[in-house]
Amino acid sequence: MSKLTLIRAKERFENYIHQKRKAKSTATAYLTDYSQFQVFMKDKYFNITYVHQLTKQHYLDYFDYLFSKSKNGEIKAITMDRKRDSLIIFSRFLLENGYTDVDVLDSYSYKRITGKYVKDLECEFNPYILTDDDKEAILKSIIDSRGSNKHRDFAIMQILCETGIRRSTLLQIKWEDINFARREMVLHHVKTKNITTIKISEGLALTLDRLSYITMKKIGYIFLSNKGNRLSESSYNDVIKKYVRLAKLEDKGVTGHSFRHTFVTELLRKNISLYKIIKYTGHSRVESLKPYEALIAKDCEDVIGISSSITSKLLAKFEEKIVS
Repeated sequence: MSKLTLIRAKERFENYIHQKRKAKSTATAYLTDYSQFQVFMKDKYFNITYVHQLTKQHYLDYFDYLFSKSKNGEIKAITMDRKRDSLIIFSRFLLENGYTDVDVLDSYSYKRITGKYVKDLECEFNPYILTDDDKEAILKSIIDSRGSNKHRDFAIMQILCETGIRRSTLLQIKWEDINFARREMVLHHVKTKNITTIKISEGLALTLDRLSYITMKKIGYIFLSNKGNRLSESSYNDVIKKYVRLAKLEDKGVTGHSFRHTFVTELLRKNISLYKIIKYTGHSRVESLKPYEALIAKDCEDVIGISSSITSKLLAKFEEKIVS
């Protein structure tokens, strides 16, 4: 195990973040959050010099400190959650790079708290759920656009509508992960480090097949920038913002994650098994769930029909536009 001081860790952590192709704003936030944790450690645990000396309790003490600041109105709840997320990533970085023998925060989970500030522990998460009209407006704005990336962007939105996957998972999808004959897609869930195989709709398979034909790509990452590199998180965010704006949904606070919240909500309303839902979303730890068993892709036929009806209708219009 390599020795690394808390001071030198910031530089190594920065390199790790850049290797993960995080957006500049995200990288800056992670480093700022770590620096503040470092100050906390210096003040309260001045005898801790090396990162391998960090225990789960050190992190938990810091999280309690953040909670107190949020409850007093010194920082927003969303800021507190982000700072915790940053240190979860930092702990993972230490393990992956051989600076510790165990990720002490691997089993750590917490309930995110909504509201401007923490008022109590009973705050409920209340994200905006996209309506069918919202989704149709977004997809139609892509069809009506004249951008050179409209086929790529339509595929992105269709995947978000029909699978509810995270941004990090979507950007990792490669052509080799798609089995067109079986209409299956392998998902590499970056956040939870697990891999699942899901069924995809006929319409989504058609969209991806067309994108492969247009881009003349059959291997490598599916979603690329204009320079031919894997689409970055910031560019992905720009894609979402562009069509949310064109669909006139800016005032509703729609983000890429809104599709995820919507997907899960729609499936729950249809009484789809929680075990099937987490196979798509990649959740590995949900407080109310029992340990789930492996689920093969063919058992998810009922999942693909929930959101694909909207995309299929718009896909038909897309086809008409291409032909004309």
